[in-house]
Amino acid sequence: MLIIQRETSPAPFTVTRTYDMRDWFAAVEARPQTRPIVPPTHDQLSQRLIATIQETVSPDTWRQQGGNTGRIGEASGFLFVTHTHATQEHVRVLLEDLRRKAARSIGL
Repeated sequence: MLIIQRETSPAPFTVTRTYDMRDWFAAVEARPQTRPIVPPTHDQLSQRLIATIQETVSPDTWRQQGGNTGRIGEASGFLFVTHTHATQEHVRVLLEDLRRKAARSIGL
């Protein structure tokens, strides 16, 4: 007996894009501290940025959060995002907004 079963939901078509966030990291790292605290490391900033994206854009779809579609990682100031075209557009818009906010916070 041969049983052929379709998956209940086909895997979405994904693309991988690279986002150069070195300017954002530089702006955030250059922010003046308002109190005597140890500034976050690059790795801590990277983790916060990735968490912000995963919590804001299609939160239930990221593999690191238990989803089945998106992946995201960072290396040397570059974000590597694998997701659908629609989600990539939302990520792009969010990153542009974060860049503007970071630039304003240091007066660029």
